[in-house]
Amino acid sequence: MAAEVRINPIGALQALQEAKGYLSQEDLRGLSERLRIPRYDLEGISSFYPDFRRSSPPAPRVSACRDLSCHLRDGGRSLKELASLCAGRDDVEFEAISCPGLCDRALHYREAAANVLTNHKLDPDGKIPEFKFCAVQLEAADL
Repeated sequence: MAAEVRINPIGALQALQEAKGYLSQEDLRGLSERLRIPRYDLEGISSFYPDFRRSSPPAPRVSACRDLSCHLRDGGRSLKELASLCAGRDDVEFEAISCPGLCDRALHYREAAANVLTNHKLDPDGKIPEFKFCAVQLEAADL
């Protein structure tokens, strides 16, 4: 009497998603036939666990500041270079956004959201946070 071989459907689904990035209907149908596991079982597993993606993942998003503070730093050159590197590519999404570091916001109130990165030391006379500094260096990445 031969021992029954048990297949780990979660491992098979993980391997399939690793190869393609998500689980399509066609992939589940093929896996069901190859492993002789009912498709409804694979559907149930892949829809229950949040780690499984049922549609193609979105392209990585590259965001760059378009606001005055960053524009004054280099005349908008960095923004133009990033946009140029991303132009015409389907595997990455580029967007020019309002300053993610909130560099253009007032720094007068320690409790304000703009001051999350501000040094906690206070000016002894004004009792306001010291100015914050942000150094950024951009380099092309292989995406």
